[in-house]
Amino acid sequence: MSAGSPHLLNSSSNPGEIFQYPEGDIRITTDAKGLFVSQHGRSYLAREWRLTSEVLEVLQTALEFGLTHLWQEGHPSKSESHHISFSFSHAPQTWVFVIGKEAKPPNVRWVTFHQKFKGYLREGGFLDEGSRKAEWENSGGKNILVRPEYLHPVLSYLPLDDIKAGQLPQIDKSGVLDPHRTYIKREKDLEDELEAMLRAHPKVRSVARQRQYLPNVTGDPRCIPDLIVDIGSEVLVLELKPGNTSEADVAQPCRYRVNKALVAEYQGRSVRAVLAAANFQQSAVETAILRDVSLYAYEQRGRVTLELVRGQPVLDFLLD
Repeated sequence: MSAGSPHLLNSSSNPGEIFQYPEGDIRITTDAKGLFVSQHGRSYLAREWRLTSEVLEVLQTALEFGLTHLWQEGHPSKSESHHISFSFSHAPQTWVFVIGKEAKPPNVRWVTFHQKFKGYLREGGFLDEGSRKAEWENSGGKNILVRPEYLHPVLSYLPLDDIKAGQLPQIDKSGVLDPHRTYIKREKDLEDELEAMLRAHPKVRSVARQRQYLPNVTGDPRCIPDLIVDIGSEVLVLELKPGNTSEADVAQPCRYRVNKALVAEYQGRSVRAVLAAANFQQSAVETAILRDVSLYAYEQRGRVTLELVRGQPVLDFLLD
């Protein structure tokens, strides 16, 4: 072992255990409350984390790919955090992935990648329906949750040289947003307007927005539908996507409609999956036919307008 290689001091995960990577000035010590991460003159407490075999594997993999910077300016913003982040530098908004509270520390059920890499993960097949390799986070930062066994394949697929050189979109400090942030703002605007339209309609009993439900399978992300619309005879689980959608987007409301906690809350009434988007790939339409999902195309020209693409006309009452 070379002097600069990462190594663990002591053989247990008891308080006092230390992980060191001298080449990157990294020192991680175990405390009763979590892990103290120290590097380049700064330290923070990563709450609830331990130097388990899973965490050590994440650390080793990150260092193998050159992601040797465990904090960035403003991240974490305080002396304590649930996250340990990995980047090529300490510059702001440069983290590539983190292990955070969504991983259920000290376990590593998910590794969270920055939202701006979503296109690459889709292109690489990591977000394909049924693959169970990764999922798009439905709340918070709208980042990408990757199962830890796919951390190495994802890092191998990403254009890390371009990322390191800063050639991918970043958030402009002046407030100009990168394309994906703009996408999220459009999604929120669409949610706001549709929610208002639904609440104002006499047929609608209630509208719930981004209500959280525990998953059917332990370790999966929580189910957080954009909108749940109770129209009495049935319940609509409505997902909204401002961009061009694929079969993976169709799968999302399908997963929500069979969530046991959601079904129980609405007392076993029929739950229908609905997806509204600007446009649909042919694969999305084909998947919707197979899985009985209603698809609506929308336009925002002063006011949201909807048009049924396929499936049951469950939102047509808004068109009257």
